[in-house]
Amino acid sequence: MKIVMTSFLVFWTCAAVHGQSVWFGSDHSLNALNDHQTMLISELPENVELLCRTSDGGAWVHVANEASLRRYSSSGQLLNEVTTEIGLAGMALDASGVLWATRPGLDDVIRVNEDSGILESIPVAGVPYGVTVDGLGSIWVSCSFSNEVVKLSSDGQLVQTTPVGFFPTGISATHDGGVWLAEKQGLRRLDSNGQTVWADVAGV
Repeated sequence: MKIVMTSFLVFWTCAAVHGQSVWFGSDHSLNALNDHQTMLISELPENVELLCRTSDGGAWVHVANEASLRRYSSSGQLLNEVTTEIGLAGMALDASGVLWATRPGLDDVIRVNEDSGILESIPVAGVPYGVTVDGLGSIWVSCSFSNEVVKLSSDGQLVQTTPVGFFPTGISATHDGGVWLAEKQGLRRLDSNGQTVWADVAGV
């Protein structure tokens, strides 16, 4: 009887995983902050202008003076780059993983899929700036020059247009389906129907 002895060699590969880190842009680079340590994810030609984290720990990144979006994995690998034709002002991710972004220079909102790129361009009036997605899947867009907020359905159909104060910019969804809105010299709170429930002066 012959006994055969077999040995196995196990190789361990170490890779930086940034999925649980805080990501930020600084000095022409994309970085991750984890346990008080900063790690470089990628060198960039310009500064990070917009950053939107994804459910898998990666992110969509828009770099200043570029007409494109970059999709990074949780480990910092560049997965895809989507041409946007022009610079962006705001980004938000919906529950299905589709990215919504505003293009003020073209007066529209785009839907971007990680694999296939731009799915659709949705015209909105008056220089769209901020964008947010509420808990019901509706998309809210602040339109700075027309002084209004546009609400879209999850498939991009216009639901309603609401007049607001002067020069709305930043917008953030609330837990109950409404939004907070930054205006030129104040703040405004809209409910899920687009009605103003609170507004006040908040400085410049």
